[in-house]
Amino acid sequence: MRFYIMTLVSIIAVLAVKSYTTTAQDTPLNDVELEVMADFELLNKQDTIRHRKMINRFIQPIAQSEVVYGKFKGSGPFTNETYINFERLKRTATQHELNELLLNANPVVRVYAHKALVSNQMEIRSDIAESLVQDSSEVIIIDGFKAQEVMVMDIVAESIFPQLIEVQP
Repeated sequence: MRFYIMTLVSIIAVLAVKSYTTTAQDTPLNDVELEVMADFELLNKQDTIRHRKMINRFIQPIAQSEVVYGKFKGSGPFTNETYINFERLKRTATQHELNELLLNANPVVRVYAHKALVSNQMEIRSDIAESLVQDSSEVIIIDGFKAQEVMVMDIVAESIFPQLIEVQP
């Protein structure tokens, strides 16, 4: 009798989990849920696929931008959609996903992925770091009222060697 009850309970638990995962795939996730998913090891393949879809949703507007924006510092409530997506990416992406984004074809995505890794104090794969240090792609950086054209290698070198960059005249 005890065996039948345990079997029934386990079947109900499996069906409950299965129904949750199939219905949860179609509902949108908010940023808090994504942060929780990124903090813990993803439980199954469906969660991993769903998390990557959400990260790709943040990457698409960033990839369409030709400019790397800084955080707006002013009295008005002006926001930039590209920078908002970068902040979401920074909060929710895992170290592995950000390292993969460093290989993206778009230099703006590479810069934002690098910034996210550095600000979250995550490790950058050494083979990717070498390619970034040699990356001569140019991006436009707009920080406040200042706009300048900079190579990706300069942005990466600035975060790797901050003391050396500040000392040079």
